[in-house]
Amino acid sequence: MKASRALAEIVKKNAQRSKADFLNLDGPKFQFVLAWIQDLLATAAHQVLGKTDPRVDAIMKRFNDFLDAEGADLRRRTAEIGRDPGSERSEASGSTAATL
Repeated sequence: MKASRALAEIVKKNAQRSKADFLNLDGPKFQFVLAWIQDLLATAAHQVLGKTDPRVDAIMKRFNDFLDAEGADLRRRTAEIGRDPGSERSEASGSTAATL
């Protein structure tokens, strides 16, 4: 009987883990979405500033510099989301995106 309960507990924990929210920043899906967002940003900048405006390249370079510089912080903050109640709200409100 103890073995059955232990097995049931293991199955329950595994089921909970499989439902957990997970963001793989190095995974192909995230990389695809990030590249899409970068393309959208470049398209918007081209539409506003003009196709040949050199500021578009400067904007995209600066955006990529921010991504590189903020990468470790992004990983840390996304890992903290969901650890305790209300953490998602506090993480979202503390976003550096508004200050960039």
